[in-house]
Amino acid sequence: MSGHSAVRGDRFTEVEGARSSTQSGAKAQYYPTSPPDNATYNPTRPPTYNLSNLPRRNQVEYWNTLTKIHEAGSKRALAVISRNTGVARIPLCVSSPTFLHPSYFPLDPFHLFYENCMPFIWDTWATGSKPGERVHVPSAKISALGELIGKAYKTLPPSFCGTIRDPALKRQSQYKAYEWMALLHWYILPIGLELEFDFLLLDNFSYFVHAVETAMTVQAHSQKSLAALQETINTFLQQYETLYVGSDPTKILRCRLCVFQLVHVPIHISWYGSIRNGSQATVEREIGHAEHQIHSKAHPFANLENILVEKETIRLLQLYIPDLSSSWAKEGTFASLGPHRDLKLIQSLRVNQADIPGLEIHFRAIRKLFEMQLGRDLVGKHGLRRYGKLQMKKHTLRSRVSEVHAGRKLDSYNLVRDYRWFEVSSMAILERSVNKSNATRNRPDIVKHQFAEALAFYSLSFTGHEKMVVVYKPLEEVNSPLRTVIRGKWPSAEDKPFAIEVSCISNLVGIWEADDKERSGNVYILRKHPGLEMLDPTQCGLSDRMEKEMDETDE
Repeated sequence: MSGHSAVRGDRFTEVEGARSSTQSGAKAQYYPTSPPDNATYNPTRPPTYNLSNLPRRNQVEYWNTLTKIHEAGSKRALAVISRNTGVARIPLCVSSPTFLHPSYFPLDPFHLFYENCMPFIWDTWATGSKPGERVHVPSAKISALGELIGKAYKTLPPSFCGTIRDPALKRQSQYKAYEWMALLHWYILPIGLELEFDFLLLDNFSYFVHAVETAMTVQAHSQKSLAALQETINTFLQQYETLYVGSDPTKILRCRLCVFQLVHVPIHISWYGSIRNGSQATVEREIGHAEHQIHSKAHPFANLENILVEKETIRLLQLYIPDLSSSWAKEGTFASLGPHRDLKLIQSLRVNQADIPGLEIHFRAIRKLFEMQLGRDLVGKHGLRRYGKLQMKKHTLRSRVSEVHAGRKLDSYNLVRDYRWFEVSSMAILERSVNKSNATRNRPDIVKHQFAEALAFYSLSFTGHEKMVVVYKPLEEVNSPLRTVIRGKWPSAEDKPFAIEVSCISNLVGIWEADDKERSGNVYILRKHPGLEMLDPTQCGLSDRMEKEMDETDE
């Protein structure tokens, strides 16, 4: 395909590009749906395109174009065909019996979302717009945003990704893909809200974030869910054009092809099952794995064939017998409760007699959880023990007591990354509501806590079973000011913690707290986003053994 050099550079539709200038030689390489002053700047182009009914390319027309290319009598004639149709030459892959245009050439979500759209939007805000424009973010706010992002990694679990650099300072220093991911999924919206960015600008950006998260999450889709995703993307593109172009035709250049191609994401999901299947990173990783498995120099292709057959045979067997799969209980972005989840308390911390008065508020929460009598001796009668960490399948969850034990001072938090925040499983909440007595079921405190900070972990014997419990401080007043943004506030009272069994913990989360706690006091929840699952640890700025090495000495 010809790409930007063609009038029809989008390889999935026959949409014509638009010019942002009337000067001679200006190229039609931008893709607005309803550009201003169209009769002057783009007189041969349709004045509008309906995002819900675009003229899509098809196999028949593609083959007609290939025939014209084959019959072109000169390089000049070939160039004209290529420029007008967007088809540059006859590719070798058309000889494949599986070839079907245009679905044979998928979008690469990794590059589209994180290395094309996100950097372009950032550059438009910072340097590609002028003061007075709604999409322009003043340099002082850009600097403040970058500075806060540079510090924000301290409350981001180290198992998520490496440190995130200040984009205002490091944008031109090979800013990495996982860092753009962090800006898109975690930091732009929360910090933008606190720095009082233009709300319509953030609201439009939230449609983009919501669309990316929906597309990148591995989940089943129905026609209804894909239609909803299409509506989200269409709304983003329409608002984007209103905000970024408005009535100025010279700003059509902000309607880049990468932004327009977001409209094709839902149909890609219907073609492939997941937009992630078109990722170049996924293909490269599979090629690398295959390369390392081939050991026969004499017959490498026969060796590769055997490897692929064996791999698919094992996969099919695991579908029939899930228990054979080591990944069946794998804890992904959003973990679920299951009989095979590995939960283990580590970093044992002694409970001395002198400690008991200070821990009484923890004991009170545990007694309330199990409906014990007030004042019951948990240490003597139930063998209560205290721990600093909970080891999960792929992560380790710390607690506040872990981060201040052994003489470590509270003000030294800024020297390390903390990861003591978690999400409560909605399924666990439902089970508690069903199984508990009426008195307990009507207690609102056990059903409203969705996110929390772990204060300490305990194990004890109760009704003949070993129970593992987390004492926590809940996040209150949880709300969503924008799509994908979750925020709340910590309770003012520190002496009223709660307790739940550790099996109710759904997953590890990070947080970002507003600096000006006097004014807002907002705490933003940072879930592990699905884009990280496409990357190896080294591509996320991590080493394979980083967190494991940190916790090996604590058992």
